[in-house]
Amino acid sequence: MQRFPEFGFYALPGHVSDPTTLTDEVRDGQALGLGTVWISERPGTKDIGVLCGAAQAHAPALTIGTGLIGNLPLRNPLVVASFCSTMVLMTKGRFVLGVGHGQDRLADLAGAPRSTRPIIGRYLAVLRRLWNGEVVSVKGDNWMLEKAALGLKLPVAPPIFMAAIGDKSLAWAGKNCDGVLLFSCLNAPAVARSVEVIRTAALEAGRDPKAVTICAVAVTACDVSEEKQLNYIVRRMSTYFMLPSIDALIRVNGWDTVVAGKIKATVFEQAKAAPGLLGDEGVSRELDVLRGFRDRYPRHWLEECNALGDTASCLRYVRSMFEAGADRVIFHGSPPRDLQSLLAAWRP
Repeated sequence: MQRFPEFGFYALPGHVSDPTTLTDEVRDGQALGLGTVWISERPGTKDIGVLCGAAQAHAPALTIGTGLIGNLPLRNPLVVASFCSTMVLMTKGRFVLGVGHGQDRLADLAGAPRSTRPIIGRYLAVLRRLWNGEVVSVKGDNWMLEKAALGLKLPVAPPIFMAAIGDKSLAWAGKNCDGVLLFSCLNAPAVARSVEVIRTAALEAGRDPKAVTICAVAVTACDVSEEKQLNYIVRRMSTYFMLPSIDALIRVNGWDTVVAGKIKATVFEQAKAAPGLLGDEGVSRELDVLRGFRDRYPRHWLEECNALGDTASCLRYVRSMFEAGADRVIFHGSPPRDLQSLLAAWRP
C-alpha cells in the first residue's frame, strides 16, 4: 500500500560496489508505504534493466522509475522501447521513464554523440511511435531503424520525466515531457523559480501546466549519526563539485562563487589521485576528509539545501519543497530505513 504516494526515494545512490543491497532497500521502501523507487544507472554495477526487474520482483507495490537513463544515443531506441514496454506490462502500468542529458565523458568514451535537447527530442518521438504500435523506419543520431516495431501497442504509454536544472532544459521539459526531475540540493527559492519556468513553458505550449509533475529531490540525513550525515550529505555535495552541472547549481542557489570555487578546487585536489569513470568516484569516504569538506561549506548551504538534522529541521525542508510548488519529493542519499522518524512525523 502506498501511504505516501507524494514521496519517492533513490535506491543505490551514487557509486556502489554491491548492487545486491537494492533488494533490502526496495522492500523497506514498500513496507514504509513510499510511492516510487527511482533507480539510476552507472557502468559496472548498476545496469538499469537488471535493477528495475529486481525491484519489481521484490517490491511489486512500488512504482518504478528510471532516475535516470542518460546518454540515450548509447542505445538503439528499439532496445529502450522494449525495456519500457516490458516494465509497463510487468508492473501493470507502475513505471516511469526518467531521462536526462547524461555525461559527456561517458559519451566520448563510448564514441556516441553527446546528448542535446534536439537529440533527446528525436529519440523520445521514436519511443512514443513504437509504443503506439507503429512500424518505424528512421535514421537517427548514431542509430537507425528499418521497419522496426514492438509487435504490440501499449494501452498506456509510460510517462516520461526529464531531469533538468538550467532554464532552457526546464522549459523544454515543460513543453515536451510528462514530468520533471529537479536537481538535488536546491534551496526553496531555486525550486520555486524552476517551477515557474516549467509551468510557464507548458502554458506557452498549450498544455495544462498542472499536467506536468514536478519532483524536487531532498538529499536527506534525518536523525542519524555524524558518520551518516557526512556520507549522505557532505560527500554527495562534494561529488557534485566534480561534475560540470555544479556551475548551474551554484548559480540557481545563489551561492557565493568565490567560496564555491575554493570548494571545487579542494575537492578536485583530493580526488585527483583516484579518478573514476565519471570522475566523482574519487571523492574520499574517510571521515576526517569529509569533516574537512563540511567545515568548508557555509552552514546555511548545508541546512537550506538538504533535509539535514533532527526531524523538525528535515520536515521544514521537505515542506518548503511543496510550498515552492513541487508536486512530489524524492529522498536521496539516505536509504528508506533511515527515513522512519521523518515519515512518522509527516502530515500532508
